[in-house]
Amino acid sequence: MPSWFSRLFRKPLQLNDADFGALVYMGGYWEGAGRFPPTQSDVEYFVMADERGPSNKNRAAFSEICGNYQALHDRGLDAVRAATRSDLITMIVVSSMDVPSEDISTARWEMNFSGVDGVFYSVEYKGLHATGLVEVSR
Repeated sequence: MPSWFSRLFRKPLQLNDADFGALVYMGGYWEGAGRFPPTQSDVEYFVMADERGPSNKNRAAFSEICGNYQALHDRGLDAVRAATRSDLITMIVVSSMDVPSEDISTARWEMNFSGVDGVFYSVEYKGLHATGLVEVSR
């Protein structure tokens, strides 16, 4: 059995996933970046999965996110405008997202956007609907 010292310095689990790109296991979730099909841009992923890697439930949730991206984006923009009390925010770009390990219809998860002004907006969703909770960071 490896000692705690040897476990401290072992190389983290890594994999290259067809949907999510290069991932590193962070203990409880996988982190990485890959091409996001709806926008064809590079996005950071936080895939909620155990050490075995992304599951079929993760892939089903991701498929729903991709298939409903325009509505998710628009709801996110509405939530950002409401939270900041500003109709001047006209453009946000997806930068990262959680990929839930449960049915997307009941999952709470976040999608993060960057604004043209360098501000980042973290929007919480329940299922495919923005909850109205938005964190703003500069």
